[in-house]
Amino acid sequence: MNTVLKAFSVVSAIGLVATTVVHLTAYFANPPILDEIAKGLFAGVFVVFAPAVFVSQKLTKEFRQKDWFRAVFRGCPHG
Repeated sequence: MNTVLKAFSVVSAIGLVATTVVHLTAYFANPPILDEIAKGLFAGVFVVFAPAVFVSQKLTKEFRQKDWFRAVFRGCPHG
């Protein structure tokens, strides 16, 4: 399970970098080659969504529904 989570974390990080590139190039210019990257990002959302749901269910199974947000993000730094 830990290996699968690491793999999806890497996919999420790649998506973050690709999203940043697409947004910055859209701000400064709009080259047509980045349209393909944007289409890939749209599909990538569904790739990381399902594992995120499964992980959140595993993290919150002992908690009440009203504490769901705290349970999912426990261990994250407070802002």
